[in-house]
Amino acid sequence: MGDVLNLTTAIDIVALIFLACGGAAIWILWKGCRVLRQIARASVRDDTAILLKSPRVPPVSVIVVARDSSTRTLAFVRGLLDLAFGHHEVIVVLGDPNRANLDVWTHEFSLTPSHRSTQGELRASPVEEAYESTLPLSMLVLVKNPGSEADAWNTGVNAASCPIIAMFDPESEFSQESLLRLIGPMLDDPDLVFAVCGMAPPPPAEGISGSYADIEAARMWLGRCAAFAGGQNMLAPVPGSAILVRRDAIVAAGGFLAGPLELFVNLQGRARNSGKPYRAEFVPEPISHLPATRSFGELRERVIRDQRAMFGTLRRAKDFTGGRFALGWGLPAISLYRFWRPLVETLLYPVTIIGMIFGWVRLETGLLVLLTTAGVGILVSMTSIVLRELIDYRGSDPSRLSRLFWATFPENLGYRQLRNLWLIAAALGR
Repeated sequence: MGDVLNLTTAIDIVALIFLACGGAAIWILWKGCRVLRQIARASVRDDTAILLKSPRVPPVSVIVVARDSSTRTLAFVRGLLDLAFGHHEVIVVLGDPNRANLDVWTHEFSLTPSHRSTQGELRASPVEEAYESTLPLSMLVLVKNPGSEADAWNTGVNAASCPIIAMFDPESEFSQESLLRLIGPMLDDPDLVFAVCGMAPPPPAEGISGSYADIEAARMWLGRCAAFAGGQNMLAPVPGSAILVRRDAIVAAGGFLAGPLELFVNLQGRARNSGKPYRAEFVPEPISHLPATRSFGELRERVIRDQRAMFGTLRRAKDFTGGRFALGWGLPAISLYRFWRPLVETLLYPVTIIGMIFGWVRLETGLLVLLTTAGVGILVSMTSIVLRELIDYRGSDPSRLSRLFWATFPENLGYRQLRNLWLIAAALGR
């Protein structure tokens, strides 16, 4: 009898912890909503035309670490070259490219061998070949032997001739005015703003998987983006973001530890420990975003990709200034919300069901578990939908709102449990 009471008490305690986590999630969403509304009220001017002509605008080096030299990567680079900006260059770092594909690049961009120096302050392996375009394009292509991700990014920074470095998610879609929108906070306060991150949720896709992705994008935008931007150096880029970073800040930090996410977290830790009001700014505009998902396969890949990137960063926390607290409570909160809560919740379901079958757990306790997991999840999802509408001044789409509200039920009574398994496996590196 005592063991039965102990099991019931333990389940009750865990369920109440889940309830508290749900309340914290709603508070974070509300905080993100307030931050976004403050930004929207302050952003009343359209400076696009002025920024294009202003001599105050510093040039930007857009760095691309290409996974391959395929036509998809070529199209991505072409889009970056077409960005509307006063002066920007595109630096592409290729590791062991396919020679046939490189010939396509040579023909597409009229590449010719370059003698431009690629040496700089950051440690990086030598460049094997360098090419630049003979067309009226500011473009540099660097060919290297395969190496680490950090080595490739450091090579790009060494070759950059501009004081600002830009990075775009290779899976993202971005607007031609991305750089113009991102550069604004740096122009407003060039001495204190060391980085800018911009993104907004993509246009919604049809279908149930598109609805799940739309709800997840709203939670991410309000929480990990806006709420963290409203804190003290807690902002970190999410998938689909476009980033600007001052080159001198990268050099002062010793360069990249891995990819852009790790760099951003390290810079945030350095800013927090500097004792000065350095900060990274968030631009919540449709500058850049991942394309809407249209199938469960795409949705699964996106969840796993984000989880692996985040937990790869957590594993390198010892290398950051400030360690696991480089983002204050941000990294521990992400670890709790995206690994420990899914893990405990996944284990709690079978324990509760087995306990109810053998009479060890009361029916009321089983209902409490369902209420504090799936029920609270439905409430959090609905809250994110409502708060996103409060931010959007363009008016609501009743059919879309209705579709998203109804989608919160299967999202938390089926998809949530499957997503928990994806999150656990990805966090463990599987």
